[in-house]
Amino acid sequence: MMSRAMNSHNSTMIWVSSWEYEYLTKTGEAALTVSDKKITSVNGWIEVMRKQEKEMLLKTEHMEKEIKEMIDVEEEKSVVVQKTMEEEDNELEGMISA
Repeated sequence: MMSRAMNSHNSTMIWVSSWEYEYLTKTGEAALTVSDKKITSVNGWIEVMRKQEKEMLLKTEHMEKEIKEMIDVEEEKSVVVQKTMEEEDNELEGMISA
């Protein structure tokens, strides 16, 4: 090992045994396989999160629409009640002044 280190000092090449080469090659391939699986998993989670976000936005829009409709109905009821009260007041004033 020491002689290999000394020899590689003067060269751009490093010599490794066939066992070291096989080990490093297999380890690299395994790391690539694991990283590919992790990337696929993360992409799947991203897609799930996007779908959930879209679903929440649709629910929010639906709820906002329902709230607006409820407000409109309540405003209409308020207008009807107010007109009814004004009519009753006018009738009472007519009775009193008559």
